[in-house]
Amino acid sequence: MVLVVAAADAAAAQAPAVDPFLDKVSDYVAAYERTFVGVVAEETYRQEVKPARAGTDARGFPIESRSQRRDLKSDVLLVRAPAGDRWMQFRDVYEVDGKAVRDRPERLAKLFLQPSADARRQVDEITAASARYNIGSVNRNINLPVLALTVLEPENRPWFAFRVGRASAATTALEYREERSGTLIRTAGDQPMPAHGRVTFETPTGRVLATTLAAEDASLRAQIDVTYGSDAAVDLFVPREMREKYVTKDGSTTEGRATYANFRRYQVRVEEKIGRAAAPRYRILLARANAADTVPTLETVLQRAAEYVTAFHRKLSRIVAEERYTQRSETIWSGKRSGTTKRAERVLLSDLLLVKPAGADDWLQYRDVFEVDGERVRDRAERLPDLLADRSLSAAAQVERIRRESARYNLGSIERDVNVPVLAMRFLSPENQPRFAFKRAADRSTAAASIAPDVAGAFRVTAEVWAVDYEEVRKPTLIRTLRNKDLPAHGRFWIEPDTGRVLLTELRAGDKSVRGTIDVSYQSEPLMGLLVPIEMREEYFDRSGAHITGVATYGRFRPLRDE
Repeated sequence: MVLVVAAADAAAAQAPAVDPFLDKVSDYVAAYERTFVGVVAEETYRQEVKPARAGTDARGFPIESRSQRRDLKSDVLLVRAPAGDRWMQFRDVYEVDGKAVRDRPERLAKLFLQPSADARRQVDEITAASARYNIGSVNRNINLPVLALTVLEPENRPWFAFRVGRASAATTALEYREERSGTLIRTAGDQPMPAHGRVTFETPTGRVLATTLAAEDASLRAQIDVTYGSDAAVDLFVPREMREKYVTKDGSTTEGRATYANFRRYQVRVEEKIGRAAAPRYRILLARANAADTVPTLETVLQRAAEYVTAFHRKLSRIVAEERYTQRSETIWSGKRSGTTKRAERVLLSDLLLVKPAGADDWLQYRDVFEVDGERVRDRAERLPDLLADRSLSAAAQVERIRRESARYNLGSIERDVNVPVLAMRFLSPENQPRFAFKRAADRSTAAASIAPDVAGAFRVTAEVWAVDYEEVRKPTLIRTLRNKDLPAHGRFWIEPDTGRVLLTELRAGDKSVRGTIDVSYQSEPLMGLLVPIEMREEYFDRSGAHITGVATYGRFRPLRDE
């Protein structure tokens, strides 16, 4: 009994020791927030993505062990909402992989020196722009150097348990762990993702020297480490380096290292309306009315997808991509001749353009082949400008001309013009959705994981996208045989429920005579500001034994040059 009482008394005696340290560093953070506002720094930011060693993606294809790397140069600005209730950080990227981003001039001035009347939209633009150029399957907006300091704000302190780690006369490490359900970081389904970590500070002054912020659930593990150093230009300790690491449940890793220099003051103003339009602080996550407010219905997700596809077609309509397209054809024999005979292989290099001819009802894609099996196609110079400039044909004739040219170099005995990457996106357009029956699939999780905001001032983690199955139920169908018979389409979309963005498409169509499959993956293209197709895989069979496969990859996206 004596030992138990003594232990309890010792614990009680130790607990208050945290408060002096906590108060000192919290006072420093409060003063820091007042003085650091409006400070701009140049950020040099390298991100690297390492995929899992083995496994399959959401479509069942093997995951290739291909790494990605991106180098960003940006201005990073920290601003404070007028009510002083939260920080908003804005990453204004001006260079991507050594190339200037030309569509973002004077963005800081536009957003802050001339605030828009729509304050909530202004906040949304800031948070979206901060995450615009991230790469990898973890789409995030928590890669901000001062985020961990919010743990020490007076309103947030009750959410956390603190303990003193290593302490000396010079420095103290204060460890924290989030304990309430209304967490700073939350999943897409509004489930808590508690944060934990450490703040290292000067013991005499409370000045922050380093922070660690970590959070995890069954799908994702994230950690961000930041070190601070003195800067004479602004007379402050400022973030000097940020290191981040995200590991998804499939084993893929996203890492980043950012360094900061050239700190200077930037005179900004944010409309007072922002303080009223946006919910206060990160605690907005506790203020939801019910679960239906945070988990959208299928109808809502499809509406967002329709809006996204409409904007996608509009933005992509003047962009050309370079396509490398490998097709293989073979015959699979049955009966006495069982076996496989390889027929042929063809490699095409083409420019791919999305067009909408005058008077036509829908978007079409045009494949302008300029090289076949290493030999240049000499008779196709300047075809894209010529085709778009030709106004003498009727809309129907022009559409037929585009389709013939798109299929001209297809290999094998199965005639087709469906081998274009964004065909399935047509099914999500507002005019075509009524032709289909949609349902949310049970196995909606994929290898993709993202961290993205959906309310101002809050940070969320999305460890899944929605898998939505579709089936064409109206006739005549959008895909038809050469004899004009219906070929109903069915398949699956992988959609971000909060944004409507389409990440993967799966298209199936066929009958007793022929059947085909087309799968397409999308990825961010920073210079165009879009999610664009990066890979298309196709496969076709017919009852005669013909078997055709194809793999197309896309790159060098650029605006169409009018002639």
